[in-house]
Amino acid sequence: MLSNIVREVHNSGPFIHDFYNDGKVIHWIVDNSRDGMAVSAGKTEYVCRAIGLAEAAGFYKVELSDCDGHAKNEKITVISFRKGER
Repeated sequence: MLSNIVREVHNSGPFIHDFYNDGKVIHWIVDNSRDGMAVSAGKTEYVCRAIGLAEAAGFYKVELSDCDGHAKNEKITVISFRKGER
């Protein structure tokens, strides 16, 4: 399954999220190369074995864990959504 999300950033360019699951791992690629305000523009790929949804004050966060190059219990927030957004 291949999906993508284009997230507009206020006063900046879009972040593009491409992600797919090959049945064993999740590949999540964040491309901020079109963001004129990015400190280090480019693509970052996360290859992970777990995904979860966490709640924070006013937000839902998509978190990846058990990712290559990161501690097994480290949670990486790749995108968040305001509660109540459609």
